[in-house]
Amino acid sequence: MFRRSAAKCRNISCRPPFHYTRPVSGCHHAPRHPRKDARPQALLAAPLATLVYKGLPATRAEEVAARAGVSKGTLYRYYPSTEELFKAVVRNCLVARIAEGADMVAQHRGTSCELLTLVMDEWWRQVGLGVAGGISRVMMAEAQQFPELARFYADEVIAPTHALLGGLIERGTASGEFRPVTVMETVHGRIGPLRRLL
Repeated sequence: MFRRSAAKCRNISCRPPFHYTRPVSGCHHAPRHPRKDARPQALLAAPLATLVYKGLPATRAEEVAARAGVSKGTLYRYYPSTEELFKAVVRNCLVARIAEGADMVAQHRGTSCELLTLVMDEWWRQVGLGVAGGISRVMMAEAQQFPELARFYADEVIAPTHALLGGLIERGTASGEFRPVTVMETVHGRIGPLRRLL
């Protein structure tokens, strides 16, 4: 696992690693052709690429159902609208990763510098390098057209991410590993470069 020295982390200068070469979507994958009675979780891999590459307005239930190997009626049974489908994809691909990050923080026994690097490293490996990394780009592009989804994304993705990274920075500051900083400004500084790479 990639590591930085504690001295360099005094200024929270650990940059996200870019040494991975195999894309990983960060989502729980479903079988290529799920049965028609497939559970909701099994349908979520199919719409990801469509949502990311076409956007919300151009995503059609017929196409998603065909990619999932189910009927349109089966898809509508679980996700009656594109908005509900998008929420489910976000929860599967992003919210679940944030929860895993929180578990990682709770179980970590090393330094805050190592932990910050590990959390950013895992996010980049599981989300940033795969199709799921495009979800945030879709949301930024279409937030005005879908304000309810924008609020959902802010509540379930942005706020928990800021809280997770902010808590890490506060932890490192309290232990003397990081110099005192304005926490939210530093969080934005950590996330901003990754957004531009998506």
